[in-house]
Parts: sequence; structure tokens; C-alpha cells
Amino acid sequence: EQADTLDRDVVVRWPVARENGHLALDAARMMPDRRFADEAAYGILSITPPVETGASQVVPRDLVLLIDTSGSMSGPPLEQAKAVATAVVETLGDRDHLEMVEFSSRPRRWRASPEPATREMVEQAKDWLAKLSAGGGTEMVSGLWEALRPRRLGAQRQVVLITDGLVGFESDVVRTIRDALPQGSRVHSVGVGAASNRSLTAPSARAGRGVEVQAGFGGEREAAIEKLVSRLAAPLVTDLVIAGDAVVDLAPRALPDLYVGAPLRVAARLRPEGGHIVVSGQTPAGAWQHEIVVAPMGVVAGSDSFAKYYARELVEDLEIDLAAGGPRSEIDARIRQIGCDFQIATRLTAWVAVAEEPDVDPRKPFRRVRQPQQLPYGLSAEGLGLPSFFSPDGGAEMVLSLDSPLGSASLPRMSSRSLETIDLPDLYLDSESPEMEKRQSPPRVRLVARLARRTNDTWIFVIDVVDGDFEWQLPERVEVLWSNARTSAGSVLEEQTTAPGPVSAGATVRLVLQLPADTPQEQPERLVLTSVLYGKRRIKVEG
Repeated sequence: EQADTLDRDVVVRWPVARENGHLALDAARMMPDRRFADEAAYGILSITPPVETGASQVVPRDLVLLIDTSGSMSGPPLEQAKAVATAVVETLGDRDHLEMVEFSSRPRRWRASPEPATREMVEQAKDWLAKLSAGGGTEMVSGLWEALRPRRLGAQRQVVLITDGLVGFESDVVRTIRDALPQGSRVHSVGVGAASNRSLTAPSARAGRGVEVQAGFGGEREAAIEKLVSRLAAPLVTDLVIAGDAVVDLAPRALPDLYVGAPLRVAARLRPEGGHIVVSGQTPAGAWQHEIVVAPMGVVAGSDSFAKYYARELVEDLEIDLAAGGPRSEIDARIRQIGCDFQIATRLTAWVAVAEEPDVDPRKPFRRVRQPQQLPYGLSAEGLGLPSFFSPDGGAEMVLSLDSPLGSASLPRMSSRSLETIDLPDLYLDSESPEMEKRQSPPRVRLVARLARRTNDTWIFVIDVVDGDFEWQLPERVEVLWSNARTSAGSVLEEQTTAPGPVSAGATVRLVLQLPADTPQEQPERLVLTSVLYGKRRIKVEG
């Protein structure tokens, strides 16, 4: 059986309870020897919505579709976006209004103002979507400002952001949603492509109190469309509020709506003496409320997963506060403290294993491996600005016609640095023999040096063997050259330098020098290595 290519996200689905609305709480109070185990308990509150509310009325909707048409959306991602947008448009009724904005290098509106979603308008909207094409950069923020405007009185404003998320300004997008989100409005995000950027889609939906949907390919896309359409058509319970004397704190702070068949999980910090938790909200038919009794909790020895889940949700809220313009120093300090107290990885904390004993012999050559990365399934190289000869499987293909001249577009761009690696050695430069006896010609090897580290008077160079095999020798003399013609002679520290021996292409040797205290601190240009076997080698030092 052939395994699937690992070029897409793994999606796991499972059925949820179909009962009438109810609450479930899993909680624990940890042993006091844990740093985060204060007097509080921690838990996960699961809110399962009712299957039916008895409501016959549907609230009118002001739907805004924000569709990414930047270059990275070329090919299958844009086709996905069109399919999702078309399916959403087809659910609109006469009481609904529709706006559509495509954005790449700049936003472009479908119509100057919202249009009533009549049958005729729906067909015109579908025609407009079918003609969308991808190209250009991604200017998402201005598109959001276009979408986040006050809604009609009595209507629910729904903004749907459809994108692969391949941008570098996620914080600006989240800040815009937080700052401009009108009261009662929701922002939903749809990630298209096989591996969309969830660093954008997830916090955007969280800040907008909406839902995040990931549209894959084939059956995944159909399931995503069904999920999104069901959420947009009729939120079951809105304006959720969680209160009660058992609750100390909740995360996320801004609760999304409750939808049919979609339980909501909320992390909670609880009073150990217990109490009540009351969840209430609004449905089209009126008020909705459920209550649960929390029993007193003593300390137990068990999993700390509830506390860690609460901490992660709390950090997510703080990150959104930071993106919305909160004080960085205060927020970073709190995130760092939470990461240390709850022992979780955050943007500012990580856990690193430290070995006391060295496990690499510095005198042996080592090898660097360039690991090719596949493009996510369905993502085109051209959309990312890569030449067309890059194929999704990581290989390259180039076809040249012998009866036509080679143009600049026919060949991949190559850095001049990758071509210039070593000067030919001066065979007689260091020979004092009057007969000028010719020495053995060295093998044709290509070497590139890089300055890896310098501390005081110790300079560490690594020399990559780009091509060819040769016998590495400790140089008798090393000179370091700078662009201003300055030269410094260095002493080789043998105990830290790669030992003599055969070295093959792809390996890297280490050269550790002790240089005078007055050595220039800027990047050197060349190394000149003088050895008995091969005379002088001039090796370029790259940045």
C-alpha cells in the first residue's frame, strides 16, 4: 500500500453528541508542589448546543466576502476560494445583503455599496466570482477596513475572510479586526490550500468572535463548505455569557457563538471550594440558559493538562491584546511568567536540553545536509515567485532549445558567489629552490569559507568542500585578508581545528585561529592557507 505524500495538514474528525444543550466540566486541582498549583483548580467547560431551539425566524444577514487573489493563490487555492464563496452566496435570501471585496496589491469591490441578495444579484455575484484571477502582492488590511463597517439595524453582519494566509503581517490583520469590529458583528476565516497559514486564520477568527474553517481538497472542501454554510445560516446561541461563583477566570475572553453540532470548549480557572457555573445566551426564540454545580475539589496527583490548556488559551488572548496595540513590555512579561509557571512553550519561553559532555569531536570534519522542502499540495511555484522549472516534488526541470539563443529567462538565476569559490594555487610562490622544481598539482577542489564565530582574539572559520575530494592538512601559515588590503597572520589552534585526513565533497572542516588583538573586527574577504603539499590556497570568505 502506497503512503500519502506528506505535503498537507493532517485532519482528524469525530462525531459529537447530539443531545439537547448541556454543560460538562472536567477539572482538577493539582498537588501544591507544582509551581502553578496555587489555591485554584483548572478545568475545561464543554458547552454542547441544543439540536433545536424552536425558532422559526431567521435574522437578516449583511454578508461580506473578503477573497484573497494574491499571487500565492494561483491554481487550486483560488479555485477553492471561488467554490467556498459561491456556496455561501447561494445560501442568501431576499432579506440579506451582500458585499464582496477581492484583495491583492489593492482591494477591489464587486459593487460600490451592499446589494440586496435577489436571485438576479446572486447570479451576477457568481459570475463575478468565476472571473477572478490571481496575481500581485497581498494588501489585506485595507480590504478589512472596507469590510468592517457598521451593520444594518436588526441585521447580523458576517465577514468571511478567504485566504491561504501566506502573508508576513498577521499582527496587523488581527489588530484591524480587534479595532474595527462593530458590536454584534463576527469575522469568520476560511483557510484554503493544503497547508494554509493558521497563524493568521486562527487568531483572526478568535479576534472576530467567529469560526475558523480549513478547506482542503476533495471531500475536505465539501465538508468545510457545509460547516461554514451551517454556521453562517443561523447561529444557534449568540452573546454567550459564562458566570457563577465557581468561576475565577475564563479563556478565551471573547466567546464565539454556539452552533448546531459544534460544542464549544472554554478553559476555566475555578475556586477549589466549588459553586455554580451558569451559561446564558440569546436565540431567535428568546433567552437560553444552563447551569452546572461544581463540587469542592481537593488536591490530587494527576494530569496537569487542564492547567496547561488554560495557560495556552490565556497566552492566545494576550497575544491578541499585543496585536491590538497593548503595551509590549507588560504583555511580554506576563507571557514569559505564564510560560515559566505553567511550563509551556510560548513565543518567549522554550525548553532546551543541555548536555554537560560534548558529543561532537571538533577535530573531525562534519557534513551539512540541505534538506529540500516540498511545496504544500496544490500550491504553485509561480504563485510564490519561483521560476517555473521548480516542480512541487522538490526537483527541477529545464528544457533548452538548441536552435534558439539562450535568453536570460531560459536559465535559473545563479548567485555569482556560488561560482567564485577558490583561486588557483601559486605553485612556486613559496618555493626557495633555485631549480624551481615543480610540485604535484593539487586536485581541482572548490572551497568556500565562512566566519562562524569570533570571541576576543579567537576566530572560528568553517570551510565547506563544495566539490572534489582532497587531503586536508593543517596549514603552516594562515593569513586573513580584508578588502582594504589589511592582512593579519594567525596561529592555528590545533586542538580545536579539524585534524588532517581525507575530506570529500559535501563535508565541512573547521579552522580555529588566534589573531592579534588589533585585528579588524569587520568581515574578512579571503583566507590564504600555505601548506607543504599544495602551496598557497586563496579561499573566499562569504558573509
